[in-house]
Amino acid sequence: MGKASDVAVYTDRPEEIVSAIERAPTRDEMSELLEMVAADAHPVAGRLKALAHVIRVLRRCPWITGTLRVELERGGDTTAVHLFAEHGAGRERALPSVVLDVVLDELREAMRAKPDVFAPLRMSADEAEDMLVFVAAS
Repeated sequence: MGKASDVAVYTDRPEEIVSAIERAPTRDEMSELLEMVAADAHPVAGRLKALAHVIRVLRRCPWITGTLRVELERGGDTTAVHLFAEHGAGRERALPSVVLDVVLDELREAMRAKPDVFAPLRMSADEAEDMLVFVAAS
């Protein structure tokens, strides 16, 4: 697992992000962290690496139970990030959704080129033209 600085180098507010990751994040802190990454991370590769690290941190949070499901949904020139915890036949939103200022196709291409960046997430069979889905056991 990477260090807090792994995500911070891709943003404009590294000190805030390192501080948020190094403590045991609450749901509100994780939501703020995800918003910071969505707003500040640059360029596409930086957004992906930062998002992947946030997801790895999220998997450590004791309040996430079940399987973590990450949905990346096309929104024109942006991509919405939805995070869910799946429980049997149902699921609940793990954090509020955020929007990345990047086209889904760019994310898809980057993820296929470097799938190891997203380990232990794996692309789900639910992939569609307008959505990418990743799952990881918690």
